[in-house]
Amino acid sequence: MDVVIALAGVVAGGTLIVAGVLKLSSVEWPADAAALGVGTRIARPVPFVEIALGAMVAMRLATPWTSIAMIALVVGFSLVIVRAMRSEVPPVCACFGSFDRRPVGFAHLARNGLLVALTAVSATG
Repeated sequence: MDVVIALAGVVAGGTLIVAGVLKLSSVEWPADAAALGVGTRIARPVPFVEIALGAMVAMRLATPWTSIAMIALVVGFSLVIVRAMRSEVPPVCACFGSFDRRPVGFAHLARNGLLVALTAVSATG
């Protein structure tokens, strides 16, 4: 069971790290965040928070608090996605920078649900 818990943390935390790095490498990230309704003051630190929090969850530092923080972050992202989905023309997600240019939709919410589940599992150990 410890292997499953550790693997869940590595996958969830690693996903957040990748998302943060890809946002930092994307010149479109600030404009994409604005299209999602996220202000610059909030959008600018998001990649750094993702990288730091993802690393802490993957390394199981300060568990369960880092896992709780990651769940809160992903739920917040999901709320932004739901709000953006209500637009007449939904903007691109930009969750992974320039890597994924699809408009926000239910697949993004499903992925976030899986991340929340994996993070919850990682918090149990």
